[in-house]
Amino acid sequence: MSNAVPLGYITSFSQTSQAMMQQQLRVAVITGGMGGLGESISTKMHVAGYRGVVTHSLANTRVKDWLGEHNAAGRQFSAYGVDIADFDSCAGMDDARPKALARRAGVS
Repeated sequence: MSNAVPLGYITSFSQTSQAMMQQQLRVAVITGGMGGLGESISTKMHVAGYRGVVTHSLANTRVKDWLGEHNAAGRQFSAYGVDIADFDSCAGMDDARPKALARRAGVS
């Protein structure tokens, strides 16, 4: 069930504001979201209306390039270099208040 207001539907200001606020709260955290399957999931979640938060390995050297490529295509993501097996490493992910969580296939 979508939280978006259907096109052509006339609503009061409060209903429209509520729908917009719910849309902004939709966050998807995609571990390993910058490569292969993770990138595909990240892109699809963006298209579905989620604000994308991707994690990447601490050794990833392509982060700025990856973010730039997606930004140029109209997709904005937040990116965090973390070790997802280490709780303290993930503590700095301020805007990752997930409504949806996609884990890269085969990695836990």
